[in-house]
Amino acid sequence: REVYLPDEWASKRIFIRFNGAQTVADLFLNGAHVGEHKGGGTAFCFELTDLIRFGMDNSLQVVVSNTFRSDVLPVSTDQNLYGGLYREVELIVTEEQAISPLYYGSEGVLCRPSRVTKERVEGEMEVHLLTNPNTDATLHLEIFNAQGKTVYTRSQRVMGQHKSVRIPFLFEQPRLWSPENPHLYTASVRFSNDSFQDEVSIRTGFRSVERDEKSGWIAINGSPQRLHGVVLHHDNALGGLLGAMELEEDLKMAQELGATAIRSALQPHEQTLYHRCDEQGMLVWIDLPMHRAPFIGDVAFYSTPAFEHNAREQLREIIAQHMNHPSVIMWGIFSRLVPRGEEILQCVRNLNTEAKRLDPKRLTVACSDQDGPINFLTDLIAWRQDVGWQRGSTADLTLWRDQLKANWSHLGSAITYGGEGF
Repeated sequence: REVYLPDEWASKRIFIRFNGAQTVADLFLNGAHVGEHKGGGTAFCFELTDLIRFGMDNSLQVVVSNTFRSDVLPVSTDQNLYGGLYREVELIVTEEQAISPLYYGSEGVLCRPSRVTKERVEGEMEVHLLTNPNTDATLHLEIFNAQGKTVYTRSQRVMGQHKSVRIPFLFEQPRLWSPENPHLYTASVRFSNDSFQDEVSIRTGFRSVERDEKSGWIAINGSPQRLHGVVLHHDNALGGLLGAMELEEDLKMAQELGATAIRSALQPHEQTLYHRCDEQGMLVWIDLPMHRAPFIGDVAFYSTPAFEHNAREQLREIIAQHMNHPSVIMWGIFSRLVPRGEEILQCVRNLNTEAKRLDPKRLTVACSDQDGPINFLTDLIAWRQDVGWQRGSTADLTLWRDQLKANWSHLGSAITYGGEGF
C-alpha cells in the first residue's frame, strides 16, 4: 500500500495494529524492516514514526506466510490456516506521550479486579504508557455503569518515565456480571497535561470465577453454573474471513443448541465475538495453539527454546488482549497432547504457571485424550473420548460421567461428545 501521512502529523507518533495475520508476518516501511510477528490468532502493533516520510506517500509492505515452522504454534492442527491478512488493520496516531498500544497488542488498559462481592468491587486499572524522563502529567480514571452514571473516579500524578502505572479503584453496591445478568461497565482512562491528551475507554464487567469444591462445578459470583458448551472453529464457506455477521450467526447457532459456553478452539477469534459474549452472558474458554491433530501428525511439541518462547509470547498476547472480557473465564493451555517425556510436562507446567501469574483470577483448562500426569497440571480438565461419534453410543456418556464422579471428582473435569467437544 502507498500511505500518505500529512506534514501536520510530523510531531505525532504513528502506529499500525494488525488484528490478525496468519501466521508469520514481516512488516516493511519504505524498504526498511519494521518488525516480525509470529502467531496467527492474536493482534500485534508496531511503531512506524521514525521511518515515515511526512507529507508524501510511504510504501507499506507486509509479507505473510502460513508455511509450517517448528518454532511457531500451532505445529500440528486439523484446522485450515489459510494465510494472509484476514482481520482488520488500524492506523493509530497519538501525541508523543500517550497510552501505549504496544503492550502485547492490547488497548494498553487492563482491568484487574482483586476482590468482587455483592457488597463491593476493588482492584487496579493497569495502564501502559509512552512517557519520557520529563513527564509531568495526570492519569484520570472514571468508571460508568450501563446507564452512564459515574460510580468511581480517581486522578493521580505521573512524573518521570514509566512503562506502566496502576490506578486503584473501589466502589460499593456493584451490579455484578453473570450469565443471567450480563451487566457491563465502561472504564475511561485519560492521560493528559497542558500540552497533550490521550484517552482510552474499555468495556468490562465484574464477577468472581472459581471452582466450587462441593459441586465440582464452576461458580460465578459463588453461584455454580451448569456448563453446556460447543467448540467454535475458525472457518466457514468464506474460508477464514469471519466478520461480525458470520460470528453472530455462529453465536446464534450455539444458543439455539442450548449452549451456555463456547470454546475458541486452537486460538482466539476476532474481538467482536467476545464483545457479544460479554453482552449476552455466554461463557468463554480461549485456547493457546498448543494442539495435536493425530490424523495429520502427532508431533505437537518441539523441545526447543524458540518453540517455548513462542508459546509464552502467544499466551501473553491472548491474556493481555482478552483480560477485560468478563465472559472469558478460562485459558486453555493445551489440547490433546501426548505426554512423551518430561520436557513436554515441564513446558505445560511453565505455561500454566505463567497464565496464573499474569491472571490469577481466572481458571486454566486443557482438553485431553491421554492418561498420565499431564492431566493434573491445569485447574480443570475436559476429557475427550469421542463416545457416540467414533465409537460407542451417546448412552456411554452417562457411564463415563458416573465413573469420573465416583473416582476422579477431585479433578474438576468435564466430558465431551462428538467430533469435537466442550
